[in-house]
Amino acid sequence: MKRESDILDMLPFGVLRLQGERITYANRMLRSLFDGGLTTLSELADRYPELEDLRRRDGAEQAPAWITINASVFCVASVRRDTAVEHYFLPSWFVSATDEGLKALQDNFDDFVEIFENCFDGIYVADGAGRTLWMNAGFERCYGLSARNFLGRDASKLEREGYLDPLITWKIITTKKRQTALQTTKSGRKVLATGIPLMAPDGTVRRVIINSRDTTELIEMQGKLTAAEQEIRNYESELREIRENAAQDGELFWASEDMQETVRLAMRVARTDAAVLISGPSGVGKRKLADLIFRYSKRSRKRLLRFGFGGLPEAAVMEELFGKEAAEAGRDEGLLARAVGGTMILERVDLMPPRVQERLSSWLRTGKSRLGREGRDLRLIATSRGDLSAMVNEGRFREDLYYRLAVAEICIPPLQDRVADIAGLAQHFLEAFNMLHGAEKYFDRAAINRLARWTWPGNVRELRTMVERMVVTGEEARISAAMVEAAFAGATNPVIPQGGMSGRVPAEEVRDRVRAFEADLLHDQVARAGSIQKAADATGISVSTIKRKLAWRKVSEAAGTKLSE
Repeated sequence: MKRESDILDMLPFGVLRLQGERITYANRMLRSLFDGGLTTLSELADRYPELEDLRRRDGAEQAPAWITINASVFCVASVRRDTAVEHYFLPSWFVSATDEGLKALQDNFDDFVEIFENCFDGIYVADGAGRTLWMNAGFERCYGLSARNFLGRDASKLEREGYLDPLITWKIITTKKRQTALQTTKSGRKVLATGIPLMAPDGTVRRVIINSRDTTELIEMQGKLTAAEQEIRNYESELREIRENAAQDGELFWASEDMQETVRLAMRVARTDAAVLISGPSGVGKRKLADLIFRYSKRSRKRLLRFGFGGLPEAAVMEELFGKEAAEAGRDEGLLARAVGGTMILERVDLMPPRVQERLSSWLRTGKSRLGREGRDLRLIATSRGDLSAMVNEGRFREDLYYRLAVAEICIPPLQDRVADIAGLAQHFLEAFNMLHGAEKYFDRAAINRLARWTWPGNVRELRTMVERMVVTGEEARISAAMVEAAFAGATNPVIPQGGMSGRVPAEEVRDRVRAFEADLLHDQVARAGSIQKAADATGISVSTIKRKLAWRKVSEAAGTKLSE
């Protein structure tokens, strides 16, 4: 025959027997629910404040009480047996099985509990005395703790044991107002906690509800964003500084988007130790950009050496770069060895002889850098008029050397593709040469318009020379379109009489007329289509080409007015 305790352990509801404060029996369901520790009612009520009501239930005729323990709802009925009191914990599903109203209520409660437990944010509930009643899995995850250790305990224990700082539970109870604080957890994470009081009819705080969200990643992202914004401001400040310094020589003036992006890229690359290859046609300012990269690099206070290929026989180049062949074996005494630790600018590398390419590639590959890596501790900045990648494909330049020189590659567009820069550069050069030669020359509108329509095969260098020629040879203070035509003719064609052109039309004038005709046609097409993209789709001409030709048209019409006033 089974014992009474065995039978009670088989029941689908809990049985708790008290002899005064002492717990004399609890069946299996309650032992599992309370996870052991069943000695006295006081100890149990400390962990589960809801059980405090059992002290007042002496087994006399009393209505059943509803309590919640570990997110489970029980209907508790009490019976006195001699000197003992037995409490029966009937699960809500057990009671509601025969009552549709209770069943609906239980379903709603179960939904609430599931929502509460699965909420990603941390949710914490305390009573008006500051005792912890409930916390969901999100709260445990946020603060790195276990609910089992804190249920029924004063909320201040969370702060005393270092799980969070500052505590807002008691501040909500005392002020009876909503409180928000950025808390630091035991693991150093940042949690944004907002709590509200739930008020009882008598004006006291009945419950405290706190919502917590881990903002560590958000704060880190905000810090990175702030740093990025500061870096952008630094870039913009340095770009303004470059613009101001450019007034001294003019080669680095820009207004076009292409040149703006080129300078931005150069500034980003300057802060690294990566090798840089600057390419572009003659006269676009490759040397100026190389100097800019060095000036804003981490090695700006260290040694800078420069060497240009072309004009020297191969043997002389080898001796200059690597030292005399008669030097002690293994000893470097050329320019490259002297530049170690600093920066070396190699100009016109597209003219580097094949044997020099082989020797340079080997020299760069051997030795150890100051960082313990393979290769020399040397920042290389190279310039080229030719397309090195095409030369590699043609077998005229070593592939391994190309990749060593072109870790970062910057291509400077020709001046004819930077129409927006022409007027500004011309004005820069004019002011510089006025100061140099003690002159007071100025461009009229037509002169600027004519300068903007020239193709500038010599790029910025040609423009600089042209402006200086007009400053030193012209008699009048005003530089007119006729003077510009004369300067062009002096460089490439016979002088065109001021009264008009006779004989055949000069080649550059034909090109200008064609460009003007194209620009006018494209302007009309864009106006009819409604946008550049639609015009490009209709004509088959690329968007970038249409923009470039319209920019030429705009500058040729407006630049003269702006700079002559």
